[in-house]
Amino acid sequence: MYTMGDEDKSDYLDEKEFRKLWDYYEHDWKSAQGADGEWDMKQVFHDEDYNSNGFLEEIEIINANKLTPSL
Repeated sequence: MYTMGDEDKSDYLDEKEFRKLWDYYEHDWKSAQGADGEWDMKQVFHDEDYNSNGFLEEIEIINANKLTPSL
């Protein structure tokens, strides 16, 4: 979890990195679910792409799975 947040690879989280990681874990994953029960998969991808590089990396998938509610 902290490896993903340590974007500058300094072996610690500065305040900006910590806040971004905190916000990631505080996100309401169900916000990508419409009133009709359908999921906006583009939004789900965007929400899970922590470093915004356009790819879901292994660590992002693992961390997202820790938070995603049972569907």
